[in-house]
Amino acid sequence: DGDTIRVKDASESGFIGKLMNVARIRTIGNTTQFNVLDLGNNQGYFDMGTKIGEAVYSLNYFTICGYFRMDETYTGNGDWGNNLFSFSNTENDLADPKGTMYACLGKTNYGISAGSWSYLGESSVNPAKAPTTGTWHHYAYSQNGSVGSIYYDGVLLSSGTVEAHPFNTLRRDGITGTLFNWIGRPPYGAP
Repeated sequence: DGDTIRVKDASESGFIGKLMNVARIRTIGNTTQFNVLDLGNNQGYFDMGTKIGEAVYSLNYFTICGYFRMDETYTGNGDWGNNLFSFSNTENDLADPKGTMYACLGKTNYGISAGSWSYLGESSVNPAKAPTTGTWHHYAYSQNGSVGSIYYDGVLLSSGTVEAHPFNTLRRDGITGTLFNWIGRPPYGAP
């Protein structure tokens, strides 16, 4: 509906998200076609809205995954900030650390912290693998108790101990869920 995307699933959750900046939905493929989220080459992202942040508070055992592709001309494929997702209590985690959970595609990692992502208290799985450009990849993070595992293109890339969970690490008094829930944007301030 214009730049507003309504997500329908079996539970009819009614999550509402919004395309931001240059982000758009476009169709790819010749024989088989798919609608994909295209973030463009500069500052596009998808705001998943605040209602999904309430669901994040309940996560304990979970998997978050998605397909992604970086254009063959993109040279920052190994950089921090190429986030598949971020669920955060602050728009600028560096200046106002209040807890964030994210997956950075540039390092193919996952991290969660009650403070800033850069704090030593972060719990993470970090194989530090930069994705190749010009081709589709699949990233999946799975949390099973205190074990976090990253699957890359269907293969277990790395796993390790992740003691922090969204239900106890991101929870804040007076807030009913993470407020800044984005695809394609890190919570470092301006996009």
